[in-house]
Amino acid sequence: RLGKIRLSDYQGKKYVILLFYPANFTAIATTELNQLNKRISEFRKLSTQILAISIDSPFSHFQFLVSNPKSTDNKLNGLKYPLISDLNQTISTKYGLLTMEGFPLPGLFIIDK
Repeated sequence: RLGKIRLSDYQGKKYVILLFYPANFTAIATTELNQLNKRISEFRKLSTQILAISIDSPFSHFQFLVSNPKSTDNKLNGLKYPLISDLNQTISTKYGLLTMEGFPLPGLFIIDK
């Protein structure tokens, strides 16, 4: 589902974990996203929303989710939190996660209610 997500939507309501990953279709992205997804009920009990962000387009996110093999332990077709597109690199820049050459770095930020 495409749509806009704002941090202000969660302000005063939930903690937010911002997970920045460099790109779709990388082993680390699949592993990390899947591991967080497996523990989503624990995060929900703690009133915590996970938001995963990369510089990929929304269309790349969609393809990443639907093309991931269902038969592996790292399936993402049932991801229970949003993937956010930072195609123009605005969010990554604000959080200081771009190299001098413009490549994205991984990062994790926990935002209080």
